[in-house]
Amino acid sequence: MQKRTSLIVAAAITFSVLVGIVVYIVMNRHPNARAAEVPSAKVAVAAKGDIAHTLSLAGQFQPYQVVDVHPKVTGFMVKINVDIGDRVRKGQTLAVLEVPELNAQLKGTVFEVQRAKDDLLRAQNEIRRDEAIHSALHADYERLLETSRPNQV
Repeated sequence: MQKRTSLIVAAAITFSVLVGIVVYIVMNRHPNARAAEVPSAKVAVAAKGDIAHTLSLAGQFQPYQVVDVHPKVTGFMVKINVDIGDRVRKGQTLAVLEVPELNAQLKGTVFEVQRAKDDLLRAQNEIRRDEAIHSALHADYERLLETSRPNQV
């Protein structure tokens, strides 16, 4: 236990001595060393003259906005109305696409619409025919009903 206490006291004394030496050296520096640390500025005389300064730099122009245009369907370009760098307006046609698949699908849809109209017309004609048959059968029924009744005098 005494060894530990004496070791701690010796370390504290050594640390104090070192701190004292560093403080002494910093306080007693040479005065010219302090003067060298003071910032200085160059003084120049103002004179009238032309100011000309040219700076040439390599550069590249970048557009303000870049927009990628993609068609909603896959097809073939038939006509392109604009070129790279052209200004375009809202609603302007940029290109015309030809889509054979859509043309075939449109023809198929038109055919299906016509077939549905024909089916509707056929159903209406069947209704009229069935109404006529019903009317004829009802007339026969009424006639037979009249003949089957005994004559009332």
